[in-house]
Amino acid sequence: MSNQDMSRVQRRQRETRERIFRAAMTLFERNGFEQTTIADIAEAADIGKGTFFLYFPSKEAIFSHLGEMLMQIISATALQSLDSSLPAAKVLEQSLMSAAQWHEQNRALSRPVILAGLHSSAVADADTPNWQQMMEVVQMIVRTGQEQGEFRSDVRTDDAALALIGAYVATVLAWGTSQPERPLPESLLSVLSIALTGLRDTQ
Repeated sequence: MSNQDMSRVQRRQRETRERIFRAAMTLFERNGFEQTTIADIAEAADIGKGTFFLYFPSKEAIFSHLGEMLMQIISATALQSLDSSLPAAKVLEQSLMSAAQWHEQNRALSRPVILAGLHSSAVADADTPNWQQMMEVVQMIVRTGQEQGEFRSDVRTDDAALALIGAYVATVLAWGTSQPERPLPESLLSVLSIALTGLRDTQ
């Protein structure tokens, strides 16, 4: 198979995966996560049920697609911001805000994931590649802040990362499960400002 043919196949695979994802999100929002079957998703995506399992091993695994996409956004923003020599606090804000902006702009897609996640232990499992990558990225930012004297050096990076990620997750959950008064990025910026207060080196 030529490189051009491989590229075409990969593009079709990405398009199919995205079509399944969007069909599932629409059904989750309309019918609820538990009420939506894999057969429903396959029919809405115009694929066979067997094709579904080529892309997702289970209904819950669909959530990983969104998580992977958001982690790519967060990681890319973090690396770009670190390269520009911004303060670590600003790097953290920009990185997590990039995901918050995606949620805000795609509320119809992200809301059913958030709602279903409250009732699915698979989504809340911290022992996943997405969660581990999130921890690694935030710890990297915290460590950079400590090395630069911006953040307290007596704080464990994993503890700081848990606190900051917890602030992010709680804010997204509150936004996704209610009728928010403010856009998600605005709320998240305020919450992160509070969370970062205890991490800053004031000496």
